[in-house]
Amino acid sequence: MPAGPVPRLAGRILAGLVLTYLPPTCPPGAVEVVWSATTDFQPNTISLLMLGGWIVLLAGVAGWAYRRDEGRRFT
Repeated sequence: MPAGPVPRLAGRILAGLVLTYLPPTCPPGAVEVVWSATTDFQPNTISLLMLGGWIVLLAGVAGWAYRRDEGRRFT
């Protein structure tokens, strides 16, 4: 990649987007759980709450999909 103002600006914009939109997603919470289990790292409460929310949401979607599939297949 050529050095210059455009790649640096793109890197700053991308870094800003990642720092803005990554915390409410699942990976930071999962990473912090592993870090806290293996080191003396204190996990962020918001990250853990968001991880729990994603788990509940995806479990609900999986349950809905299972019930929908079984209903279509056997009725």
